[in-house]
Amino acid sequence: MPLTLAVADVRPKLMANRGNVVKGFRPSFRFFFFAMAFLLWGADALSQAVIRTNASGNWSNAATWVVVSGTDADGIPDADDDVIIRGAAVVTVDVNSFANSVQVGGTNGFPLNGSGVLTFAAGGVTLSVTGGVTVGGFNNTVRNGTINFVSGANLVASSLTFGNPGPTPSTNNTIDMTAG
Repeated sequence: MPLTLAVADVRPKLMANRGNVVKGFRPSFRFFFFAMAFLLWGADALSQAVIRTNASGNWSNAATWVVVSGTDADGIPDADDDVIIRGAAVVTVDVNSFANSVQVGGTNGFPLNGSGVLTFAAGGVTLSVTGGVTVGGFNNTVRNGTINFVSGANLVASSLTFGNPGPTPSTNNTIDMTAG
């Protein structure tokens, strides 16, 4: 009988210890999870960039773009990047693409102005913009913007500002939609 009693005494202690081990692990796991989430979020926040055209070309080609501020791992606009198409550049959305905002036509803050053209390749590609799309620059008639759509092309954005809201609102900006 004393042996049975000893086993009975050990078993609750093992269960109690197992509970303490699990309870001791959970806060560490939670800390690890939140630390990793913070690090991943922090890395994402650091990757936001302002990207403008370097030359005419496809959206998916890094040679088309130059990072003006912030960082971007591949030099191609992503969902967290602000995009400026200017300097007489023509950018073709050739694959489904993303951006935080898109400015078609020069802006007031860059020394090279000029028009910008955003066009869509055939095949039903989509450009998804979290924020707004602005067609035409600010305060100057040489900052025109043009968007050319083809059949099946999609531009999804929270807003579309059309025209030049500055002191020269007579700037010609266009959206051309062609059925194909």
